[in-house]
Amino acid sequence: MKLIEAGIINSSFLAGKPNHSSKKKSKGAYRIDHALQTEEYSDLSRYILRSFMGHAKIRNTGVRDFFQFCPVSRAWWRAKLSEKASNLNDLDSSSIHKQLTNNKGVWDHISEKGASKLTVISDIKIFSGLTHYLVLEKITDEKECKKITAFIGALTTWRTLGAFSATEISNVIKAYKMVSA
Repeated sequence: MKLIEAGIINSSFLAGKPNHSSKKKSKGAYRIDHALQTEEYSDLSRYILRSFMGHAKIRNTGVRDFFQFCPVSRAWWRAKLSEKASNLNDLDSSSIHKQLTNNKGVWDHISEKGASKLTVISDIKIFSGLTHYLVLEKITDEKECKKITAFIGALTTWRTLGAFSATEISNVIKAYKMVSA
């Protein structure tokens, strides 16, 4: 609600069907106007609540749902983490945000690992180093991202990666990728 009140997002965005946004009947404002004219509110109000609160059937998986299935929360976390990473890796937060937003598989993998399976990448320095590498090397493939996080997981079993700077972590990943290529 605060995002809507602050004008960061338009309330009609929550009523739009994102995969069909080029069609007039799928746009949020059109769908709201249509519901008001026909007095058929039930389906649209449920759709808006699901859009605002997350996946139609939120699974009982803890915080992962908020990183992956709740659109507003997912957007907020990508922006917040991009800003924090930017402060440590000297990249523009918008380039980090763009990398995480435009590559759904990469974000899904990083958020899944960071929230439940390989929580070491949630260390802000490691996350900053990882995003630094992803942006500089333009990594958009989820499979490639999985290889990188597997390497980070193995490396952190014997090396305190969080003690390095974000740029140093990025360089460690780059050296690994050069050797493994």
